[in-house]
Amino acid sequence: MFAGAQIMHLFFDCYLSQRLADNSSAIEEHIIHSKWNKTSLKTQKLVILVTLRSQQICKLTAGKFVILSMETFGVILGVIVYADDKEIVLESITPFIIDAGMAIKYINAIINMKTVEPLIPKWINFILQSNETIPNKYPVPIYWYIIDMDDNFYSILSYEAICIVAILTITVANDTMFIVFLQHACALFDIAGHQLENLPAENKLEKMEIFNDKSKTINDTQYEYYVMCIKSHKRAIEFANLLEDLYVWSFGLVIALNMPIMSITAVQIVSQADTIQKKIKYSMFTCTQLMHLFFDCYLSQQLTDCSTAIQKHIIYSDWYRISLKSQKLAIMVTLSSQSPCKLTAGKFVELSMETFGVIVKTSVSYFTVMISMR
Repeated sequence: MFAGAQIMHLFFDCYLSQRLADNSSAIEEHIIHSKWNKTSLKTQKLVILVTLRSQQICKLTAGKFVILSMETFGVILGVIVYADDKEIVLESITPFIIDAGMAIKYINAIINMKTVEPLIPKWINFILQSNETIPNKYPVPIYWYIIDMDDNFYSILSYEAICIVAILTITVANDTMFIVFLQHACALFDIAGHQLENLPAENKLEKMEIFNDKSKTINDTQYEYYVMCIKSHKRAIEFANLLEDLYVWSFGLVIALNMPIMSITAVQIVSQADTIQKKIKYSMFTCTQLMHLFFDCYLSQQLTDCSTAIQKHIIYSDWYRISLKSQKLAIMVTLSSQSPCKLTAGKFVELSMETFGVIVKTSVSYFTVMISMR
């Protein structure tokens, strides 16, 4: 019923928008069927103007990108109905991809309007061939002593743009890899915990291919199953330790630089932001640093929680029904899980939500000291 209501709502939006488009384009047909040939030449010129104007159909759009019409409704409905048919989905979804690309370009132009503002006078001067001298301004402050900044304006501007794109690409790619690696580590701990908590019954153990040796007793089979679980847990710990070795010094530099940079940026907001543009610029920079630090600490906290959850999985399992030999293995896994896997910054600071709170408080303290020294 909910899906049907959504489809009906979309249908009426597209249908009514289609009616508007049809009525606006029908003006041309009304003129054709009229007795325009019997009017004066002066009136016929006005008729031509109205005909040309009616050829530009009035449309309702979604975000100024997607035209609401019955064709759009058919494309959306086709994607829903034939979701399993890849060829039809790809054929139908092409217009949406094009519209999404246009939307991204449009939004990007709006967001970076202030960034490209210094270049607009240059373009106007070039187009109008004006003799007026316009000072060169860069989107990001830059100065090189050994190069003439005015004579090499466009070369330096291109180099600056390439550097910005490269820095953003490297940052996003590195953070994306970190998220993938960390989610994989959490998944390994979850798999090991699921295996330990959901111990299969005796009849199911006998049916498993890896435990189908009929010469073994049920206690031996349970023991082998627990050994398999321990190996899975060990593999998760090894991967988490590898992740720690990979990012330990990177996080160390991030934490060491984050506190003073956030404090300095906050001081800039108070002291140097004399216009609303500068205030937004410095505020966005501070929020970006804060959000980046938050996600690093939050994801690291998630890894710690997943590694310590192993002992809960063991507690909730039917450990009391297995053999004494297997129970000893359960004790070993429980003791091992009491030492949680952690990601650290330079092997000194543990990344967690508690650390995030401490860093924010310290940054505020630095900010207060800097303000009092002014």
